[in-house]
Amino acid sequence: MNAWYYAKGGPTTLGYLNRDDIPYHYALADAYTIGDAYHCSVLSATGPNRTYLWSGTINADQQHGTFVAYSGGDELGKFLSWPSYPETLLALKLANGGTQTVTFTVTANHSKEPARAYHVPPGGSAAHVAAPLSSSDGWYDLSVTISGDASWSRRYAGHLEDSQPSITG
Repeated sequence: MNAWYYAKGGPTTLGYLNRDDIPYHYALADAYTIGDAYHCSVLSATGPNRTYLWSGTINADQQHGTFVAYSGGDELGKFLSWPSYPETLLALKLANGGTQTVTFTVTANHSKEPARAYHVPPGGSAAHVAAPLSSSDGWYDLSVTISGDASWSRRYAGHLEDSQPSITG
């Protein structure tokens, strides 16, 4: 048992992480249903199922190179030659450096995604996770405003690169 930790991959093997440690993942959990009717996608070990969960494939048909996540998956991200689900998401960190609580409103300018408001206390932050960009071929266009200051707004527009061919519109 002394080598279990190292045999399983070191510090990524087992641990406890809270909202401060992984705010991006907590934002995903807050924005989307997770763990609802979870079923294994591959009749195999845990590793390939994790790879499938986070990337939508184990590459059995080898459309993304020769690595196939049959036996161990790729928990450390060393072999995947295709983008995983988190790599197709865009997250904004909304930080309040002021002395009063503010409300950030994030609006998607060219999609049907509803505007979202985040109440952030002084010194605090929140994370906005945009809808998966796969439906827009990687393009995003978001506006952020702050309550109480009509002169402050920011617009974030661009393309999230994923090493796959795309069309510039």
